[in-house]
Amino acid sequence: MFRCCKCTSLRSAQGLIDVAGEMAVWLKKVFLAQSLASDLTRQVDEVERAVGEDGQRFGFPVHPGTHLESSSPSLEFVKAVMKVLSLDQVVTSECYVLRKSLLAQIHVQEFAEETKWEQPCNSLVLHSWFCTGCHR
Repeated sequence: MFRCCKCTSLRSAQGLIDVAGEMAVWLKKVFLAQSLASDLTRQVDEVERAVGEDGQRFGFPVHPGTHLESSSPSLEFVKAVMKVLSLDQVVTSECYVLRKSLLAQIHVQEFAEETKWEQPCNSLVLHSWFCTGCHR
């Protein structure tokens, strides 16, 4: 049987690329589930301690375009961080578990209305603007 050295090396290289991709996915999941989870748990605890018992130690700034009433800095921190982490579809289940854990840490029910992500600022629509990228 005849084998081409080039084809064999290409198949070997493709196999290595596949293994490297699987290893990268595994490392993402392990990093999120272990290292980042413990760091975020500690950070949420620090935010809770910094805010204090009454939650009124620090106020949220009012910026132009802001339309949300925020009352809990730790909840807003959890929502923002989890929104960013959930953008990676590979670690969706790990993000779900971490979000559930962090919300339990700050004594907020997982499916409460206040845990839903909303854009913090209003959108600005420019009706007379033409986009050169999408031609709309």
